[in-house]
Amino acid sequence: KSGEVRIRVTAKAPDEQSAISLCEKTVQLIKQNPSIAPYIYGIDCENVETALVRLLKDRGLTIATAESCTGGMIGQRITSVSGSSAVYPGGFVTYCNHMKIQLLGVKSETISAHTEVSAEAAAEMAIGARERMDTDLGISTTGYAGPTGGTEENPVGTVYVGIATRNGVTTHRLYYPAKSRDYIREAAASRVMLEAIRAVL
Repeated sequence: KSGEVRIRVTAKAPDEQSAISLCEKTVQLIKQNPSIAPYIYGIDCENVETALVRLLKDRGLTIATAESCTGGMIGQRITSVSGSSAVYPGGFVTYCNHMKIQLLGVKSETISAHTEVSAEAAAEMAIGARERMDTDLGISTTGYAGPTGGTEENPVGTVYVGIATRNGVTTHRLYYPAKSRDYIREAAASRVMLEAIRAVL
């Protein structure tokens, strides 16, 4: 999948229970692998948005989105999960700078100093979404999905994501070189939802 890896474990054994036992042992080994474990969002879970919605429901938490380069994709994926209205009141698609400033409260000085594709802008977008929707979490994406745009410092394929909680905000710089526009957008949407899961756990 774009920006994700699905690991399927199968086994061949004399009977079903033996096969299940073999699979369970292998799953445990995978979960203990330090190169893989940090990226596992679920087992027998359809996708990252389902894992996120389930976790937020279990914890009694809510989330809001602020999207630029992903253009509403995160909100669409969250709302594709049945029952997501319990955790997702809504979000913002702020594709131009004026809307980032007007709707999310991103400072014009931030954009002037760092551009709209920056950790600083992603942080303010996430904070703005959380505060305006009065949610526990706010997540954001801003980047260059291509094929045009980009700078020497942040070429096409660069995306900044922000995760705001009541305890503060963190950002991550993602880079997907030589990938298609659709791949970059889908991968960024998946990654920011994974980071939201990590922020809750």
